[in-house]
Amino acid sequence: MQVVGHYLQVEAMKPHNPEEKDLFGRSSYNRYYYATFNITRDIVRTINPKWVSSKHAEYPDIFSKKIVGRFKKERSSALKVEDPALVGILNKAISSANDIALLLRKANSARKVADYDLSIKVNFLNTNRFSLSSIDITSAHLWPERANTLGSLIIDAWRQVDVN
Repeated sequence: MQVVGHYLQVEAMKPHNPEEKDLFGRSSYNRYYYATFNITRDIVRTINPKWVSSKHAEYPDIFSKKIVGRFKKERSSALKVEDPALVGILNKAISSANDIALLLRKANSARKVADYDLSIKVNFLNTNRFSLSSIDITSAHLWPERANTLGSLIIDAWRQVDVN
């Protein structure tokens, strides 16, 4: 999906008519969102396969409530047994899970504009870049990479505490 998003991003900058440029641009946001969503779905599958069938709109809460909630319980236990290394790992994991939740909300918001609100046009800038609803394409391009990085921290912490 990320490769397709990048292709559409590049294609949007080619000399097409304005309507086609807009369609390629908004489609790149859509693909970047789905690349990011697929990564987060794989993270969720690793943690609790039962949560995978949740709706897209529920994924941010899976990270910010369910996963963070479990990590906070484990952090409390680590504090009681005075394990500062584990506390540090869990603090990073809590922060990462909250960051993924925010990332998913932002990406899904951009996707909804791209897919459903054609009255909001892609804003093409002079620098071979564009934005949609004040979200720069460079930011969208980085969503999947960011999700991978955050997800690695979450999965590592999950395995560390063996929460299942």
